[in-house]
Order: sequence, then C-alpha cells, then structure tokens
Amino acid sequence: MKFQAWEARKHIEAKYKYALRKLGRYIASKISRYDALKDIQRKFKNIQASKPFKKWAYALAHTFVTNTLEENARTWRQAAQMSGQGQSIRNSLEHNMEGRVGQRYNELIEENAKYIQSVPQELSKRIVKLASEYALNGRRNLEENEEFKKAVIGLSDSHAKLIARTETSKAQSALVQAQAEDTGHDWYIWRTSEDQRVRKSHKNMNGVLCRFSDPPAPEKLVNISSNLGRYNAGNCPNCRCYAQPVILWRKVEWPHRVCAGGEITMMSKKEFQNRFGAIK
Repeated sequence: MKFQAWEARKHIEAKYKYALRKLGRYIASKISRYDALKDIQRKFKNIQASKPFKKWAYALAHTFVTNTLEENARTWRQAAQMSGQGQSIRNSLEHNMEGRVGQRYNELIEENAKYIQSVPQELSKRIVKLASEYALNGRRNLEENEEFKKAVIGLSDSHAKLIARTETSKAQSALVQAQAEDTGHDWYIWRTSEDQRVRKSHKNMNGVLCRFSDPPAPEKLVNISSNLGRYNAGNCPNCRCYAQPVILWRKVEWPHRVCAGGEITMMSKKEFQNRFGAIK
C-alpha cells in the first residue's frame, strides 16, 4: 500500500475549511457600519450563546468526524487485504464502536464542536488586537472603514484554515491510533508530506519507526526549544504528518531508524528484535 493511504484526506479538510470560512463570513457580516467595538463583541457573544449556533456546530463536528472515521475504516480494510491479517482486522472493524475507536470517535465530536463554538470568541479577541493596530495608525473610525471588515474576514479565513488543517490531521491520527491499539499494532512509521513546508523537527522524523505507546518529542530531538512535548505523527498544530501503522513487518527495510525512550537509533533487524521481541 502506498504511504499516502494513511494520510488525512484533503477533501475532508477542504469541506471543513469551507464550512468554517462560511461561518466566519457570516459572523463578519453582522458588523454594521456604525458599530462600536463593544457592539461587535456583544454581537459575537450572542452568536456564540445561541442554541441554533450550538446545534449547527455539533452537526458540523459530527459530519466531519464521521467522514474521517469512514475513510479510516476504508484504509484499514485495504490494509487487511494486503497483509494476510484480513480476518482479525475485519473483526475489529465490525466492532469499531465498542472499543477505543468508538470512544475516540465520540471524544472527537465533542472536541470539534467546542472548537467550532469558540470561533466567535476567538474572532472577537483578534478584532480587539486589530482595532488597537488601527488606532495606533491613526484610524479612529475603524468601523466605518470597509478595509476593517475585509481584515476581519481575512482573520476568520486564516483561523478556519488553521482549525481545518490541524483538526483533520489530529482526527485522522487519533482514529488510526485507536484502530491500531484495538488490533494490537503499536508500531508505526512517521511520514511527512515531503515538501518544503515540513518543519525541521518533523523532517528529522520522516521514515522513523515509532510506537503509539511511546511518542517521540520531535523538537527536543533536534535541540529546538518547545512546549509541544511528546506527541505522535499528526498531533500538533498545523501539522500534515501522518502515522503509517506497521501491519506487515516484512515490508520494513533494515537497518532502520527507530525512536524509543526519547532517542533515535539506527538498528538492524536483529538488534530490534533483541530489544523489542520477535516480529513476524
């Protein structure tokens, strides 16, 4: 199976981003020409507190996570066919909602509903900062300036992009990990998008064998000061990396870079088995 089979699906991210952008533009449209800053903040707060908005946020989160779950299950079924472990993986998929996958699925819906519901509040905070910048530049009547409204839309669009990219990757990674744990596959290969935008710490992780139960600290491994700590592939903000579960060990090439106990070591197959046990 090609590596990209485990990657977060771009069409899911695109749909999520589109919905969040529409939300941001709807919120921005509520700014009238003569609103003072406090009026804008009050309007945004009222949107956030409204029952229809909360219901919409939950529905969007449910659709997003369900689509991700379906793609994840499809990828695992493909992996099952190629690995010779078809029956055990299929059995796990049939009882998905009874194990870790079902638990993580429900958690992801709640988490994403909260992120969506926080958009008006986050936008309100950013508008206060934007208003301060306008005031420093001598623009006192900022609410009358069409530029200000465009800037608000720009803020909402960038926030939508960040949420969609981060949460799509995190949801995919979380469901892959949950399914891997349910089927007894602790090891995975860290994969990046392999383009120029990959950060230094993640470029160092590309192709490394890792364990879901022992996440690496990518920034620490390249001596970058960070509070991100330890995390698995795809589980940090604005990250496009993903975990490729090791289902068929004979496909792994040796020697291989292995991350364990916070260190990356080049190991032969024999060294790996001596430390972690026999592999099939």
